[in-house]
Amino acid sequence: MSSPVLQPRASHGASSGTDELIESLPGVICVVDGDWRITAVNRRAVELAGCARGELLGARIWDFPVLAPNPALWGELQQAMSRRTPFVRQVEASTLGIPLELHVMPHRDGLLLQALERATPHGGDEHHATVVRLARGAETRARTLQSLTAALSGALAEEEVSAVVLRQALPAFGATAGDVVLLSEDRQEFRALCWVGYPEDLIREWMHYPLESGTPGRDIVQTGEPLFFSSITVIEERYPRLAPILRANALSAYAGMPIVLGGRVSGVVSFNFPAAREFTEEDRAMLLAFAAQCALALERAQLFNAEQRARAEAEAANQAKTDFLAVMSHELRTPLTAILGYEELLADGVSGPVNDAQHLQLERIKVSAMHLLQLIDELLTFSRLESDDERCESTPIALATILDESVALITPLAAARRLTLAATPPAQPYTLFTDPAKLRQVLVNLLSNAVKFTERGRIDLTASCDDDTVRIDVRDTGIGIAQEYLDRIFEPFWQVERRTTRRAGGTGLGLSVSRGLVNLLGGTLTVESEVGVGSVFTILLPT
Repeated sequence: MSSPVLQPRASHGASSGTDELIESLPGVICVVDGDWRITAVNRRAVELAGCARGELLGARIWDFPVLAPNPALWGELQQAMSRRTPFVRQVEASTLGIPLELHVMPHRDGLLLQALERATPHGGDEHHATVVRLARGAETRARTLQSLTAALSGALAEEEVSAVVLRQALPAFGATAGDVVLLSEDRQEFRALCWVGYPEDLIREWMHYPLESGTPGRDIVQTGEPLFFSSITVIEERYPRLAPILRANALSAYAGMPIVLGGRVSGVVSFNFPAAREFTEEDRAMLLAFAAQCALALERAQLFNAEQRARAEAEAANQAKTDFLAVMSHELRTPLTAILGYEELLADGVSGPVNDAQHLQLERIKVSAMHLLQLIDELLTFSRLESDDERCESTPIALATILDESVALITPLAAARRLTLAATPPAQPYTLFTDPAKLRQVLVNLLSNAVKFTERGRIDLTASCDDDTVRIDVRDTGIGIAQEYLDRIFEPFWQVERRTTRRAGGTGLGLSVSRGLVNLLGGTLTVESEVGVGSVFTILLPT
């Protein structure tokens, strides 16, 4: 870029040092690297920023609104950075309110930005002092708004938003009283979220008041526009009901801004000032920006509260379900135990001789009752796991014993379907310290599942050990599980197909309960499967 603007002033002479070159250029100079971090500035830039040169160097240019280019130019700046192309623009400084000529040119891996004031009827030292004063004011306003925005960003409840208004915004804006009010759902009444600077009896009276009550809030809601009144005299003309209250509390100027939630004006944030004052364009812009941040914070707080309520309701519903399952399971288990007891008495001939046909029928009663008892125990275990009431009672037991006991319980089911069921213990005898009943329950669940979903072939239960892990595999040659369902099969009450559920039976809790019990034992339960080939469920337990 060959522009005389960017050439060193002759009075300084040529200089090989970058700093001397930058100081020799007119206007405000700021050099940034490829990450938009400031690498060099001249004296004018330091004066405008109002801080030490060391604070500027290394900081991002966007952290200093007085030095940062107008946001409308960001797109062009990005292109200049990436394409290494210069440009010149006539701009209005958004923070200073004065016309500037901005020169942008590539410099090393970043850009050199030079801002020159366009010709004005006034100049000299007095004009320079005015510009510096404007810059300091703009910087102060920007930092105040940044501070308030940061405070609001951490507010997750309406009360926390109110606290920011009460504790930080009022003193920052020079107000001595103010409030935040929100409309009711029917939009006919204001609800005060917070008040400050008024007597307590007045606050109680105005905690809820009709929209049509002769206040600026009504007009702000109806028009969607802010209201700024420089003195109480102006307020008296439009709101005679409100003026005596303000006079009684030594308040004069007023600023009221709409709070827009979900695209609708849903409230008002107001500030009252102790004396008459004119609201400059900068004052109005800052107050409106704060109101917009208030609206975002309130919207975020409302979403957070809605999520919290939904979560609480879901947890309550889940707890009610768990309680219901626990109570019903206990209630069902009691008569079922009696049925099994009477079946055993009848089978033993206590009530008289039993012939072969009757023995067969009693055996069927027993098998069905035991199956029902298993389902009820599954529900009870699930409810205990859900409520964190399940406990482990670990004891040493031979791993081969657990495998044999589990296979013995499932062998009749496998034989009925003409399936081969085999257990292969570790090559060397191994004693495992765990809860035998829970591990047995898991293995029985996995083996019975394998039997249900295997039409032909075999089921193998194998175990192996190393220094810190016991591995137990349940492998079948069944129908297999599609990849997209491998995670979902461990969800409570979920099975791949309802048609399969009706054919195979079960509550849909077996795998969920099994994974919960294995986790309780300090291990993991995973699955690998291929449709039409079979599945392998793997338990890993600490030694």
